[in-house]
Amino acid sequence: MTVSMVQKSDKKKESKDTFNIPADIRRYIAIVRKEGNEDIKRHTDRVRAEANEDLTRYMGALMEENREQIKGISERFVDFDRTLNSHTEMIGDIAEDVAVLRVDVAVLKEDVVVLKDDMVIVKKDISIMKEDISVLKDDMVIVKKDISEIKGDLKQKVDRGEFVVLERRVTSVEANV
Repeated sequence: MTVSMVQKSDKKKESKDTFNIPADIRRYIAIVRKEGNEDIKRHTDRVRAEANEDLTRYMGALMEENREQIKGISERFVDFDRTLNSHTEMIGDIAEDVAVLRVDVAVLKEDVVVLKDDMVIVKKDISIMKEDISVLKDDMVIVKKDISEIKGDLKQKVDRGEFVVLERRVTSVEANV
């Protein structure tokens, strides 16, 4: 049996290259092809089902692993969020403290200005007191001198006990005279 190829005609367009094959053989080929196609379809469906089961299991395992990883990430995120919130609160407290410190520093600066003015006055008062102390020293020298003269004069005078004795003697001398 020789098979020759039929050439395509310009008027009729045939779907694929066809061979001069007897009708019985064509039918047989169609049946075999149909059975082969069904076998291939069954085999493909079975392989696809097995692959789907394997893929489903694999995807399930991946999903479970991803859930665990996402859970870990979300727990870390919660921890970071807590830490961030606590740091935000700390920063807020520090900002309030800084505001109070600024006010306190401003008050202290005003107090320093007042103290500087007061120190100028105190320095003037000290210089006046130094002059007054110098005058008091001079006066004390005079007072000491006067006291020493008074001591000398008092030593020359009779004390009260001696005066009483002297008065009695004078009275007895007068009585005798």
